[in-house]
Amino acid sequence: MSLASGAKYDAAVPALRMLAPGILLCFFTALFERMLLAGHREGRLLLVSGVVFVFNVTLNLLLIPSYGFKAAVVVTVASEALWVLLSIFVVRRSFGCTPRPNFVPQVAVATALAVFALIVLPMPWPAQELVAALVYVLALVLLPGPGWGYVVAVLPPALRPQPRRWAGSYLR
Repeated sequence: MSLASGAKYDAAVPALRMLAPGILLCFFTALFERMLLAGHREGRLLLVSGVVFVFNVTLNLLLIPSYGFKAAVVVTVASEALWVLLSIFVVRRSFGCTPRPNFVPQVAVATALAVFALIVLPMPWPAQELVAALVYVLALVLLPGPGWGYVVAVLPPALRPQPRRWAGSYLR
């Protein structure tokens, strides 16, 4: 911490170490969030986010007065973990597939290829985004691993036109 920000921030090191597992969990929450959005499951995503929000705020209000910043750090990581667990359940119910850890290397390589395409291809923004998305999906389909199953589960609902719905129907 001293090298990056100076010695005056050294007191933050214990909190940052405790937050480290939460950073890993953020990658999974982002993946599941995108799966739910691509599959037009916004209501379920909202429900998961609402449950985690209430969990986080309630525990912070109860624990921070007694335990300070350490409680906030633990509650933050616990909230991310709850988000991942609820998202796995919702993705499984929504698409009939269960995300597994063996999917991580395939997603990492597909992401690296998409980022590479964004950096290397000199074209206007919308075309560049489209090409990067296609590279990502093709990598998931063609690389060895379970990506094909996830693409087949999520892509058809994402491509299907969605009728306009009233607010209450998003929770189905």
